[in-house]
Amino acid sequence: MRKTIEIEREHLGDKHQTTVESMSHLAAVLTERGRLDEAERLFAETLPLAGEAFGEGHFTTQWINTEYAKCLALQGNQEEARTILRKALAVLSDTVGAEHRATRNARQALADLPAARESLTSLGE
Repeated sequence: MRKTIEIEREHLGDKHQTTVESMSHLAAVLTERGRLDEAERLFAETLPLAGEAFGEGHFTTQWINTEYAKCLALQGNQEEARTILRKALAVLSDTVGAEHRATRNARQALADLPAARESLTSLGE
């Protein structure tokens, strides 16, 4: 996957949607494998590029935010994860609707956090 990203960066550029998607997928895989520091660094690099490539309101950008928040939560940073997820959930609900897969993913990630019931209640869920 890293080789693919290297080729995409070389031929398409860092801000190309395909490159950004590949970077975010690698970061998500790193999170799943427990390589959280590496995943967090890659998410931090990817998120600004996603905002430029897709726009802040695009579901892909918010999916990346959701995956980043999952990484933060696993590192024990529950409050920052909660803040990111609440924002992603609000943006996704407004832009793609409550039943879009990205919205459901953000909602579930928020529900998986400690004290999630309080967060979901305050969002009217």
